[in-house]
Amino acid sequence: GVGYRTLATINPRLVYAAISGFGQTGPYRDRVAHDLSYQAVAGLLFGSAGRRETPPLLSLGDLAGGMFAAFGIGSALFARERTGLGTFIDVSMTDGLVSWMTAFLGPAMNRGGFLPVEELPAYGSFACGDGQIVTLSIVHEDHFWRKLCDILDLAEYALLDHGARQEQHRMLRDRIQGRLLSQGAEAWGAAFDRSGIPWSPLHDLAAVTVDPHFIARGMFAEIEGAGGGRERHVMQPLRFSSYASTLRRAAPPLGADDPVSIRPLLRR
Repeated sequence: GVGYRTLATINPRLVYAAISGFGQTGPYRDRVAHDLSYQAVAGLLFGSAGRRETPPLLSLGDLAGGMFAAFGIGSALFARERTGLGTFIDVSMTDGLVSWMTAFLGPAMNRGGFLPVEELPAYGSFACGDGQIVTLSIVHEDHFWRKLCDILDLAEYALLDHGARQEQHRMLRDRIQGRLLSQGAEAWGAAFDRSGIPWSPLHDLAAVTVDPHFIARGMFAEIEGAGGGRERHVMQPLRFSSYASTLRRAAPPLGADDPVSIRPLLRR
């Protein structure tokens, strides 16, 4: 087939990105796999090693591959403006996942361990009195912890430092959960916002699509579908101050953008 080396002899300014599961080099380059296997070998599933659990819902390897491909192409185009030369970009979905695991792999390589989130009493999901679930995301920050203790009437634990909180995480988590059952999620959310405590509701899919923040941010758009009718779509997440990014039309059906005039060229 026609690859980068052939095309680059014709056009040295060519930027050519190739996305694969394991990359163009290395012992796994020809291994057949899907996203679950990419996540497994990159370490994303280390917390569930040896246990049978539901496979991850998100195809993170695919997403990482697309993100790093876009970043790489943008970088290559910028470099081409300076050097006049294009490049071949080797995008490994698994390498992307290894990069995303830096916060865990860095400590593992240098200190032999990492911060186990299950030992953080105020980092997790909690039920409220109305049955709704909220998340708290306090890690090592003493000031957040003190504010939380004040709101939850847990003053006797407010001065515990990070290490003491880890040692007593089970008891403290139970105390937090007990307090949160006294009110509904809306009341707790308002109190957390007033005090500047890191939290969020735990949305299901339907709740995400009607969340007022995402609507205000323009994360969803409604356009005419390819087959008629209206369709809602998720927008790309970047916002540019100098120009707008819009969604003009739905994705065409398979083959709809394959003009007869270019088919002979594709067969060569």
